[in-house]
Amino acid sequence: QQLGAIHDDPQNIVLPITGAELKGWRPDISEYRANSVILQSGKGSIKATVPQDGRYHPAFIYYDNTPHAAISILINGVRQGLATSSDNDNNQKLFALSKPLDLKKGDVLELRNLNDSGQYRIEDLLLLKTVFDQKTDSYTFNYIGATRPWQREEVIRITSTSPCPSRATG
Repeated sequence: QQLGAIHDDPQNIVLPITGAELKGWRPDISEYRANSVILQSGKGSIKATVPQDGRYHPAFIYYDNTPHAAISILINGVRQGLATSSDNDNNQKLFALSKPLDLKKGDVLELRNLNDSGQYRIEDLLLLKTVFDQKTDSYTFNYIGATRPWQREEVIRITSTSPCPSRATG
């Protein structure tokens, strides 16, 4: 739910994965929750062109089902950041650069997987107008949602975004 709100926010720009240039990835247009691409073989890249000038946080939606995943985020071939995840919890994650970049129309946002083991799945790429800045002694939670996992009647999953580092256990 919260990823949908971020995805649909008119201040953000969605770079559809179906329009990206793929190398080593294959499209997966299936019953999965959204259009996505899956790593086909080896190390690959996903490229999308920035459609307009502006100050944005490059971001992407990743389905976390690969232990020790590492994805480099580049603009025009220059590494700007690194997204890592080892939760392997079958949840969608939003990765974004913490500092905005001044992007120009025609710049190329690129993702490169840094290891080739596991099944990577990436949904749309995004240019976010804002991310949630951390403020001293401020604990803000946004895009709060609650869902009951399928066939787990005794469990409720609470999700949110927050500027505060946190880990919830139940």
